[in-house]
Amino acid sequence: MMGFLIFLLLSVFFFSQGYAQEPETYFRYKEPQFLYEEKCSKCHTLERVFAEPKTEDEWRICVSLMRKKNKFWITEKEGKRIVDEIIGIRKDRVGPFPQKKKYEDAQLLFIDRCTKCHTVIRILNKDRTREEWEETVLRMRDNAPELFLEEDIPTLIEYLVERGRIMRDDVAAQMMVEKCIICHEYDRILLVQKSKEDWAKCITDMRTEARERLKKDWFTRDEFKLIIDLLVKTQGIEESHSP
Repeated sequence: MMGFLIFLLLSVFFFSQGYAQEPETYFRYKEPQFLYEEKCSKCHTLERVFAEPKTEDEWRICVSLMRKKNKFWITEKEGKRIVDEIIGIRKDRVGPFPQKKKYEDAQLLFIDRCTKCHTVIRILNKDRTREEWEETVLRMRDNAPELFLEEDIPTLIEYLVERGRIMRDDVAAQMMVEKCIICHEYDRILLVQKSKEDWAKCITDMRTEARERLKKDWFTRDEFKLIIDLLVKTQGIEESHSP
């Protein structure tokens, strides 16, 4: 009888150990090297976060704006720490940067010329190569020559090549705040990892529920794709493929 009890206890112990090692849906907490890595990469890729250099004041304003979107995800104390980390560690991203005006001027040109006929989401709905952007801009010029001066063409192409992916992630992050975090607590989304297939199912379920409750589409097709792509970049896991 004693031998049976020992065997039973050992079986329960080893079963519980094996069960505890099952992969978790939520991130296992680990102390990050830098707080900005943990906090900022959930709505943006880090490539996007540091794509545009900023002055110290601009970094403070930027982090403050991010806090307002979800004050529970980045507290005031954490916001100060993130700014201190960026200013102290990422010195290559801090300082006066006169070339920013080039991007601002080109962005105004993009909005003035391209969004007269298309939404920004429609334009940025998929990643494009330089050749694809060039083909797109020239086709738009041919369709509406009155909107494009010849000197505008190289500026628009170069801007979209350099900034297209960044603008795409910006649009997707803003939509995620407006469409997802507005209804769910931050840990419902920002602490979860899923495969691309599971994220697609999750967003599809949200679209279906919104249709039933609100009697309207909460996500357009282009918004659907942009949000899934960003979630896979920032909170995706590799799907296991059977050999």
